[in-house]
Amino acid sequence: MKALLPKKECNAVFLASALRNREALLLAETGSSAHGTKKLDTTVLGNVPIPVASVEEQNEFVTQVEALKSTVITEYDRLNTLYNSLAQRYFA
Repeated sequence: MKALLPKKECNAVFLASALRNREALLLAETGSSAHGTKKLDTTVLGNVPIPVASVEEQNEFVTQVEALKSTVITEYDRLNTLYNSLAQRYFA
């Protein structure tokens, strides 16, 4: 198991998003250990390119992502309510 601790000048949410964006690269670099489990070498993880952005840019990215998540959750709740209403009408 690997743990990453971001430097003070790196927003943890920004770092996690950057790593998720590199998922295909990380999966391609994943190997198998001697006992058959998957492994990701620390050197491989350390060589994953992370975009260079100021703390302000990172925080702005996180703010925009959180706003989008909030919008999606609100819309999902609205659609779920509409679905439940239709389901009661047709299947009750």
